[in-house]
Amino acid sequence: MCSVPFGGYRVLLSICANLCNPWFQEKRALSLLNDMNNQKKIYKSKIDVWLAAALTGGVAVLFYIAGMTLMSGGPMVRLQGLIVVAALALTLWVLLGTRYIMEADRLLIRSGPFKWTIPLAEIRAIKPTNNPVASPALSLQRLRIDYGKGQVVLISPRNRTEFMRELEGLRRRANHDCTRARSLSR
Repeated sequence: MCSVPFGGYRVLLSICANLCNPWFQEKRALSLLNDMNNQKKIYKSKIDVWLAAALTGGVAVLFYIAGMTLMSGGPMVRLQGLIVVAALALTLWVLLGTRYIMEADRLLIRSGPFKWTIPLAEIRAIKPTNNPVASPALSLQRLRIDYGKGQVVLISPRNRTEFMRELEGLRRRANHDCTRARSLSR
């Protein structure tokens, strides 16, 4: 007889219930089909060495300030500590969480807590640029994406050429599908 930890029985029962439940199996199959049809490709942002050094230095300064704040023991220590920790978390979140997700019909841009959703059919142009304006890009080797009604976003995927080629292909396919849908509806 095998020994199963106390909580293990619940896990085993849950697994058996899920395997035997036809509704669960159907839902899982639909989920797998959805994933296959809506393939996502994720590109991380390229990070320039100078920017990584500046952000790492900023993080080090924030750690130092947090330590000094906690050691001072003043009346505002908790508030100051909270502000420093929030700034530290935001910096790390942006540094580690900037990515670009290509789906069949849209481009999702994530940079820490900031999010953009761009329908592929609305993209008018994709051009390389080195514009240093603030954007969800951690490198100056950027792509300028013109979309919608005069909107622009700058991004910096690691493999700029591959990203441009794939995005252009998806964009053409999305525009073709939109044109085809319009002609069928007439």
